[in-house]
Amino acid sequence: RISSIEHDVYLVNCGSNKVRTIFAIRGLNKNLSLIEMKKIVDNCPCIVGKGMTRKDAMLWCKVLSEAGALAKMH
Repeated sequence: RISSIEHDVYLVNCGSNKVRTIFAIRGLNKNLSLIEMKKIVDNCPCIVGKGMTRKDAMLWCKVLSEAGALAKMH
């Protein structure tokens, strides 16, 4: 079975510690600058990952939840 690449990860809430969420995003996406990551956290709810496989999207949700954020896969 081929994994569909149709999943997006939404950052619903950054949690009580924005810095932990910013560094969690940094660990997942090295292409973003710290300023871009801060904008994502400040503007949530928003999309943090697009067009991912189900496995990758689940990993992103897990890492973000470990940082105290609430992320959902759609």
